Amino acid sequence: MAEGLKPIIQYDFSKGENTVTSPFLLRPDQSQQCVNFLLDEHGSLRVRDGTLIEDSQSPNAARPITKLFDLVQNSGSVSYLAILSGINSANPNTLYRRDSNPWTLISNLTSYSLIPDIINFTGTAIIANSNQDQLRSYDTSTGFVVCAGAPNAQHAANHLNYLWAWNTDPVTDVPNLVGPSSLQSSDLNNAHSWPAANQTYIARDDGQTGQGLAQYTIAEAGISPTATLIAWKDFAGYQVTNPFGSTFSVQRIKSDMGCVAPRSSQFISGFGIIRLTHRGFALYDGVNDVLISEEERPRIFGRDQYNGLDWAQIGHSMATQCANPPLYICACPTSGPTLTRVFIYDLVRRAWTISNYPTNLATLQLILDAGQLPSVLSGDWDAGYVRRLFASDTSDDGTAIQWFLRTRAYSAGTPAERAYFRRMLLTIYGFAAGTEITAQFYPSPMVPVQFKTITKTVPTINAINPFLGFGLDPFGTSAFGATIQAIEDQVLEFPIGMKANNVQIQLSGTSQGRIRGLELHARAMPLTRSTYQGA
Repeated sequence: MAEGLKPIIQYDFSKGENTVTSPFLLRPDQSQQCVNFLLDEHGSLRVRDGTLIEDSQSPNAARPITKLFDLVQNSGSVSYLAILSGINSANPNTLYRRDSNPWTLISNLTSYSLIPDIINFTGTAIIANSNQDQLRSYDTSTGFVVCAGAPNAQHAANHLNYLWAWNTDPVTDVPNLVGPSSLQSSDLNNAHSWPAANQTYIARDDGQTGQGLAQYTIAEAGISPTATLIAWKDFAGYQVTNPFGSTFSVQRIKSDMGCVAPRSSQFISGFGIIRLTHRGFALYDGVNDVLISEEERPRIFGRDQYNGLDWAQIGHSMATQCANPPLYICACPTSGPTLTRVFIYDLVRRAWTISNYPTNLATLQLILDAGQLPSVLSGDWDAGYVRRLFASDTSDDGTAIQWFLRTRAYSAGTPAERAYFRRMLLTIYGFAAGTEITAQFYPSPMVPVQFKTITKTVPTINAINPFLGFGLDPFGTSAFGATIQAIEDQVLEFPIGMKANNVQIQLSGTSQGRIRGLELHARAMPLTRSTYQGA
């Protein structure tokens, strides 16, 4: 008597994608590729949020929007700032207010940079444009002014109420206290006073340059929390404690990983500092420095069918955070300086997915305005718009979101045992009626041609169904079965009819929705040669 069909199920995708491990060895809660998805709260995959244009178009759409910043002052007024980078090194950057149509020009800067920075220091916006441009400040009362006595700076930080400048010149000039390894701070709460004593070189002329500043607080048992500044170089990190003075110290962390993309560095509460290094994304918790991106190594460095990042342009990568859901997000270049591959690290599940967008990105920014939920904004590279992300928008400014999922390899027994795969049941939630979902079935990850492609259309839920009960209306106020919830789980059946050692599935589609899980019905077959044939 023939053996009956048995289910092979996956209803948990909470560990994201793993591109480096064999499809046969992936965890039961992983996928091989997971593009334009977020990890839902209960193991499902949710199509990522779309984008929506926020402001009027910039004065020159061809120029990248490389920095966004909201200056919130004590009075409660907010200045919505943006920096447009020049098209090339012959064109300097420009500072604008973007809360008008057209944008209001504040001033031209004197140099070109794709990684300018703005921070809030004593109620003013401090602009660190490049190590060839002196620090400047802006607020609505004093306007746009040069910080008197301040050095140039590629990176700036507000640390312990001192303004810090890091990487202050392309070339070391000891008499003038500047260079790519120079760290300097202002006087307390004074961006216009820079004592010569408040300067030091960190590993001067070691062939590396200052690659960003990050801050966090460390605490050990019996020791009060200590505010610490981390100064990154290409292949090293240095812990700076206390302002300049008798207790000031600089100590190298025990790691040979630094930071290759200054704006990828983000302090994540409860975790530490995540940034992009020459080995991938790493997390420094104040003691240990560990890689967290091994699952994404092929997408970072390239391997097999994966194109790696453009390492000649890697320094332009931009990162930010999302509050809901809690995410670390980093956009990186794959060919040229535009940011086209977005790595998303789920901070709760410690797992990765990948996103891409129809427009080229130039920057990402978490906006923290008092009295409002935090929001994530992006700046276009060559379209001239500021867009909001992760705010429940259902399309990318009218363009449908295309998603893609490649599963692990499913076997009825071992990967070498043949089986008859009868069908797949796909459980979905929230996809609009009429949405098409396509499934491609491969007899093995090693067989490049799919056995079968099946497209299913999401049906309309029957709103009058006596088996659904009273629905949402209070008892006795409507006819039995008259009303139900507008959205319910649905199951789509894909008839496969394939004999193979194992099967790998590619799912693709458009529009918002969730993939709850899938169930294959298969029957093990007698051991025989390792080939497949249609049933």
